[in-house]
This record gives sequence, structure tokens and C-alpha cells, in this order.
Amino acid sequence: MSRPSSSSTAPSAPRENLAPAENSGVPALFESAWLKWMQAVLNAAVLQDNLNELAKGGALQARLGMTQEYYPKRHCIIITAGPTDVPRVFPVHHGLLLGDIVHNFRASLDHLAWALYKRGRTPNLSRWHEQGVYFPIARNRKQFNGWLSGKRPRLPGVRRSDIAIVRRYQPYIHGKRHLEDHVLIVLDKLANADKHRTIQPVQAVPEQTVHRIVDVKDCEITRLVSRTRRVVLEPGSELARFYVRKTGPNPEIDIEPHLTVDPTVDGRATFQDWAGLTMRVVNRLLREFARQPPLVTQFVRDRFGLDT
Repeated sequence: MSRPSSSSTAPSAPRENLAPAENSGVPALFESAWLKWMQAVLNAAVLQDNLNELAKGGALQARLGMTQEYYPKRHCIIITAGPTDVPRVFPVHHGLLLGDIVHNFRASLDHLAWALYKRGRTPNLSRWHEQGVYFPIARNRKQFNGWLSGKRPRLPGVRRSDIAIVRRYQPYIHGKRHLEDHVLIVLDKLANADKHRTIQPVQAVPEQTVHRIVDVKDCEITRLVSRTRRVVLEPGSELARFYVRKTGPNPEIDIEPHLTVDPTVDGRATFQDWAGLTMRVVNRLLREFARQPPLVTQFVRDRFGLDT
């Protein structure tokens, strides 16, 4: 199939209906973005219910294989996760649900970008130009400004006042220190990886670690330092250091490590925290341009008992 022309003589897209949707008081252009937001929230609630059921059943307790090695110069035994794969805590279908949530939140933003373009100064550009319309998520001011210009800008003809609002929600506005943890940066990375690479799983990171000591051989324990960090567990990850006083030729500790894990979206942010904050940020952004449709308001009230 040939690539659509970027020429100004290409067929123009039909003008979208700018009238309010029937009985909603909300411009029809913005209803699509709100419905995508609602679908993301619905799927997030389903996944959270699944995770809550796992927690009730004790399934968030992980048992790991392990290896250990005595370091005489440090007077300690280091315990690490075993050489085989860390057992899967969260099933594959949780990753599929997470993908649906991610893509509906991302689509909500892109539908918003389309609505802003359609109510802007040049709402009937060529198909090639329109294929470049989507919501920018920028890491710095230069990147954001660059996406507003060029041969195929992401928000062509959008009103300056609308651009100013979109800019206020950009991750770089909040500084560099926690840029990679910004909910929209996480959303963008998850959307790209799930779409172009592979299913993004719900990832288990340690929340609490308990070591049950079964036996101690050729040593006496003087101190325990838990080294389990809040990162995705992999073979070789350090779990603990037992500082010991050697009493025989081969110091060894027989332990059973028990880990309570948190479900995370990127190995850091818990799903509940990320989904809740993303829901609120996108909701607040949409409200800058159009009030919430009654259908969406009623859904949130019925499902969560909340008024958003």
C-alpha cells in the first residue's frame, strides 16, 4: 500500500461534529476521550479485585530457591536468590489486563489531542498530517516545543490556550529528579513496550522478607542485615547477609526465606498507587476541556461510590 501523500492537495477529512452529545452537555469530540478513561478505570478495578483476592489467599507470599557463600574477610554468609527463575507470582492474564488499562489511558490522551486539533484553527488537514496527531508526553521543554512544529506536528492548529494547558501537564514541568517515575512517563513506556515488544507483566517486588532459621553449622550468628531491595527479583539478587563468628571449617546456615511481595507496574510503583494517580491526573486534564459526561459520572458513582 502506498504511503499517503503529505501534499496539501490530498483529500481533506470530513469535519467532526462539534455539537454537544445528546442530553449530555458535553461536546461530542470529548466524549470519546472520557469513555476511554472510563474503560481504563473499569479494567483497573477488575485487576485490583484480582490482586486483592490473591492477597486474601496468601498468594503474595513467595518462596525462593537460594544459594549461599561464606566470605571469610567479611565474616559473613551472603544469601542470594537461586540460579533458576524466580517463581511467577502474578499470572499472565494480569499482564493482559494491565495492557488494556495502559492502552485505554493512552488512548484517552490521544483522543483528547484529536479533539483539540479538530476544534483548532486547521481542523481539516491531509490524512498524512492527521496520522501524526497524538498527545505529547515530553521529558524536557525542547522536546515538547519540537513536537509542536515541523512538517507533521503532534498538535497542529491547536489553540494557544489549549497548548498552554497541555504543557502544564507535561512531566518535565516537575523537574528532573523524579522524571522517570512520573505517571505519564511510566504510562508512555508501558504503552510502547506492550504495543511493540512484549506483554508487560505485573511484576513482583519484595515488600517484606522473613528468614526462618532451620539450622546453623560451624558458626554463630552475630548480626543479620536484610539486603532485599524494592526491585524485581532475579536469579542472583542478594536477599540477606548473616554476619557470623566462625566455629568450624565450613560455616553454613540453613534458612527458609519467605517474601511478601507487592504487585508493581514497572518494578517500582505499586499497581494500586500508579493506577489511582494516573486515573486522577487524566481525569483532571480532561476536565480542563470538558466536563465529565453523565454516563461516566454515574459509572464511577455506581462502581466506587465516588463523585469525581
